[in-house]
Amino acid sequence: MKNAGFDIQIELDESCPDFSPGDRLSGRVTISAPASWECEYADAALVWHTEGRGDENREAARVEKLLEKDEDVSPRFERRFAFSLPMMPWTYQGVKLKIKWQVGVYVKAKGEKEAVAEKEITIRPSHRNASLPQEPPPP
Repeated sequence: MKNAGFDIQIELDESCPDFSPGDRLSGRVTISAPASWECEYADAALVWHTEGRGDENREAARVEKLLEKDEDVSPRFERRFAFSLPMMPWTYQGVKLKIKWQVGVYVKAKGEKEAVAEKEITIRPSHRNASLPQEPPPP
């Protein structure tokens, strides 16, 4: 995604964007920046937000610094990130309320607008970690 002079690409290590609570999500960020820029911040974040009726909420559940302020880097660079996914809230697609998750990369150069790229993911229990009731033994 290109914005504010930056081209930001997010690549997850898993090919499927469906995860279970407690899973590890990891990947790589590639950022192409203007030739001469001074970094205020560059972060990767695991963010959830609500959509629908009522007030919309947005919260960063995890944040990982990709660059320190004023760190000297080439105009094109890569960084890895990894998050342990929280147990809640789960992704939800209701009629009146939706809860959505994404991995976001937020980059700010001095004197410029924030550049943002986001990749949607799903967090919900699956067969891999669900605790299913056991069938009673035969009489």
